[in-house]
Amino acid sequence: MITVSLSGKKGALDYYISGQMLEGRNASTQIGDIQVASNIDAEKFARLYEYWLSYEIASLDGRVTVGQMDLNTRFAYADNASEFLNSSMGISPTIFTIPTYPEPALSLVYEQNITSQQSLSGAVSAGADNDDFSDLFYMAEWQYRADNFTVKAGGWHHTGDLTRLDGTVDSGSEGWYALLEGHSASLPLRYYAQYGYTDERLTEMSQHVGAGVTTDHFLFQKKAQIGVGVTAVRLSDLVDSQKRWETVAEVFVKFVLNESVSVKPDLQYVMSPAGDDRNVWVSTLRLALTF
Repeated sequence: MITVSLSGKKGALDYYISGQMLEGRNASTQIGDIQVASNIDAEKFARLYEYWLSYEIASLDGRVTVGQMDLNTRFAYADNASEFLNSSMGISPTIFTIPTYPEPALSLVYEQNITSQQSLSGAVSAGADNDDFSDLFYMAEWQYRADNFTVKAGGWHHTGDLTRLDGTVDSGSEGWYALLEGHSASLPLRYYAQYGYTDERLTEMSQHVGAGVTTDHFLFQKKAQIGVGVTAVRLSDLVDSQKRWETVAEVFVKFVLNESVSVKPDLQYVMSPAGDDRNVWVSTLRLALTF
């Protein structure tokens, strides 16, 4: 995947624009997993990805942002999970209609600081297509920041008619999520834990739990980040599967070779992919070049 971006700031106004291009095959079509082993896998595309303006309202201690956005960069994310490759580490798959990679949408986001430690954020986005507001996607999140940990809790609602797994049509969908992340006061460890829930009649994955830890170290005389995590989803009772849970264990080592180059070997063990009575090993080597 190639990403090109431009950002800047002028007074209280920030701007951002990016384009992305993806080539190659989607590995999950071969693995058969439902959580998606690689968070950059999708169908081939080349498009203007994000473009937005953000204005800080100093008198209110708030910020308003408008434009095409990937909402997962602002909601339901854990910084300490950002280096894991499995898609469910980055966002709970129970938030299944959120405008995020690879299809962001036109959105309005408002962020309000309540105290030095607490904030509230809300968003409304095009819910029928990236620029079609005939359906709407709403999201809200409360955040609490302490010295060594952060708690996030939020909910979402998508208007419009959705087809249930049993073939009937329902008006609207919703769900909620919670996140905890932080770092150890005595050890060089960072951690995160997350949970997500939605109506099992509307999507194949009704519940999600995940957790992981990362640490920095030196291996082979190179600066490295090491991570171990697990993510699991409960499949809806309306899904015809042999198992009710798909569980993935992941370990990675990211070597930072210099300011521009990093290499990340990653290994995942997928247990009962999409509820099948089998297990799969998935190995990935990700090279990142930054200019």
